[in-house]
Amino acid sequence: MVAESAMLPDRTGAGLREVDVLITSRARDSRQVRIGVECRDHIQKPDITWVEQVVTKQAALELDQMVMVSSSGFTAGAVAKARYYGIELVTPERPIPADGPLGQLGQPHLEFRDLIRERLISVSGQVSRNGDSQAIPLPAGAAVFDAKGMVLCSVADLVGIFLDGADLREVVAQAPGQSVELRVRVSDFVLRRDEGGDPIEVFIGTRDGQLLRLTDFDAVLGARVEARPVLLAAAELQGTAYAVGAGHVGDNRALVIFSDPPAGERMSVRVTDADGQVSDWIADRSTQTLRPHTSPAGPEANERT
Repeated sequence: MVAESAMLPDRTGAGLREVDVLITSRARDSRQVRIGVECRDHIQKPDITWVEQVVTKQAALELDQMVMVSSSGFTAGAVAKARYYGIELVTPERPIPADGPLGQLGQPHLEFRDLIRERLISVSGQVSRNGDSQAIPLPAGAAVFDAKGMVLCSVADLVGIFLDGADLREVVAQAPGQSVELRVRVSDFVLRRDEGGDPIEVFIGTRDGQLLRLTDFDAVLGARVEARPVLLAAAELQGTAYAVGAGHVGDNRALVIFSDPPAGERMSVRVTDADGQVSDWIADRSTQTLRPHTSPAGPEANERT
């Protein structure tokens, strides 16, 4: 969003102050960014005095970035001072740096992120014994059983099953390149061998050979969010601009295409899994999910996050 002659509050309490142009956009990490643009049309090149004034104004108006535009260019001192403070200088009819605040506006950015599980810190659970609920520790390698005493999986695998089904988008979005602790709490649960299959109650074995129904568990895991920027190639096809990039997410390979047809911006994803199976998806920005390219009835069953 671009606003000319925007009036912004001065954080010192000095009232409203004008910025020639205010650009409100989104950074690559989805944060809102406010860019102030100050303009001059003088015969003489502005010097460091104007840069210092803009630096003070940026701090007072709490703007994220500043751009200075001068029709006559800038003195060498002004260029050095602006570079020190991270202010972009623009002179009409000269190229705008692609890596500056203005050059990056509107450019698609793609980053693949994986949530890497590093360790299972602790697991505890609630079992039913003679009708009463009892808290017990659950070793990661302990087996869990069905009602007939058949091994289903380990405790660590059980935690992984429910972690796979959890909505972790907020964690992944907020912690790129960071280590995080995840907490998984599940109550009154059952397993299913197949989607839509019969529910299977889960049991824990005791030292005296009893099987106790596991009704709840609480797990804490250490994980890392791995972020990998993806190089995008831009082009145009039949009058429609697009950008394309590809990379791996987990065991899958994803081809992502950003396009800007007359109907509006669109992001398409082609996923190839480890077995070579291909599926096509469309990004739904309103729900932050991927939906099948040809939407069948009952899209919830085919939704990816």
